Amino acid sequence: MAPICSVIDPCPDQTCLLAPGDHPFIVRPSYLAYSQCRSEPASKLVAGVRSGEFQHKEQVSEDVFQRIVTGLMASPRSKPFAQNQYRDVMLPKKK
Repeated sequence: MAPICSVIDPCPDQTCLLAPGDHPFIVRPSYLAYSQCRSEPASKLVAGVRSGEFQHKEQVSEDVFQRIVTGLMASPRSKPFAQNQYRDVMLPKKK
């Protein structure tokens, strides 16, 4: 998980900027705070949605998802565990 934060001046990470219209949740210029990535078990996320701690939002478009992933892999602020976890879970294994 990586928080989406409102852009402040100066923006701490400009690797993946989001704008109103990229997703209904985004109502002001925003960025992905890759330096704050964390990993949580799916069960905790489901429980958080059920309890109201987390709000379920619609999926991002494929284009926005690709921008987020590209930013994760390119940002100097990304944590190596997050990059490795993405590679391990989402990328096909080489045979």
